[in-house]
Amino acid sequence: MALVGIPSGLSPQIWQLKELTEKGIVDFYEIHQNYIALYYRELGPKELKIIHLDLKAEIPGVFQAPANN
Repeated sequence: MALVGIPSGLSPQIWQLKELTEKGIVDFYEIHQNYIALYYRELGPKELKIIHLDLKAEIPGVFQAPANN
């Protein structure tokens, strides 16, 4: 599982998250407050996953994202 912090004022594109599951890049996702939880059924030791997300600016300004883990 990976928790990706989303800065305030931005929102994830739902179509893009659905596309990630359809292509098998992630197995499941959930959105909780300022985080996107990406679930993987299986990860090997020290396996690296790179995910590119396009976020939509809802409110103009300068914001910081919560920590990722």
